[in-house]
Amino acid sequence: YIKNINDLTVYNKDGNTYFAVLPATELIEYDEDKLWERINFENSTGNSKHTDFEVKVSKFGGFNGEFDRFISRLESRQLDNRLDFIIKKGEENTTDELSKIIKQFLGFKEDNTSSNVTVIDLSGISFDVLSVAVSLISRLMFNFMYYAKKIHPTQDIENPLLLVYEEAHNYVPKLSDVKYRGVKESIERIAKEGRKYGVSAMIVSQRPSEISETIFSQCNSFVVMRLTNPTDQNYIKKLMPDSVSSISENLSGLESREALVLGSSIPMPTIIKVNELAEYKKPKSTDVDFMDKWKENWNELNMISSIIDEMVIPEII
Repeated sequence: YIKNINDLTVYNKDGNTYFAVLPATELIEYDEDKLWERINFENSTGNSKHTDFEVKVSKFGGFNGEFDRFISRLESRQLDNRLDFIIKKGEENTTDELSKIIKQFLGFKEDNTSSNVTVIDLSGISFDVLSVAVSLISRLMFNFMYYAKKIHPTQDIENPLLLVYEEAHNYVPKLSDVKYRGVKESIERIAKEGRKYGVSAMIVSQRPSEISETIFSQCNSFVVMRLTNPTDQNYIKKLMPDSVSSISENLSGLESREALVLGSSIPMPTIIKVNELAEYKKPKSTDVDFMDKWKENWNELNMISSIIDEMVIPEII
């Protein structure tokens, strides 16, 4: 439809308007519903011969190529397989029902077991798609809890949710860019209204000064680990009462597993130290020992092909 209104040309005959299509032997009266079908229009310059008579072909509608760039951008999005989960439905026998997706997010497995924590790994998604995915998941979980409360308004919420947004500065920054609008609105609504529906949010970021101020203002408690950036340090100091602001002077000197806790969860700001996990419980997120590895002999990369196979590469058509 967009291509047609972009290239649309018509001519007039006997008081009626006709499509100027190729081949020039067809006589098709103008009908907007036909624009949803693929049509090959003539160029609007000069005269053209239609059904044995010569007519003046003219543009109609005022869209003389104004959608060229938009069509190109739209086609590139359609061909980007990273967006298939949004714009393509897939096969009927492989498409999960909404109830199954909700159960997965809530920790209910197919073997009838359950888990209190569900990790949705979006680390492999490119940045231009990340905000869309986070927005969809956030809205889905909020709407589920909203309608659960609406259906049973007198019952207490038995399974409240805590949505933990890791590396939140990547998708809810202070920036007012259009690409962040959807995800910011989703998370801001959870931060402002979620508590009465049993949905809360934990915002995790290494750069708290870059987080949306609307979201930050709704946070009741803060757990602050080592911060070396002066802007971030000053941002945290503003959150503390003047009487205990000196406790934040050493944010850059906090050791591993040490944290400054402040807010409604604790009577007064306090520095705590988290117990160290047993070796078998530690997550696979430790830093690489660069210096030790560089001191060793250089190893040949024998896994290049398998690594490339795991990478998501958009199809180029």
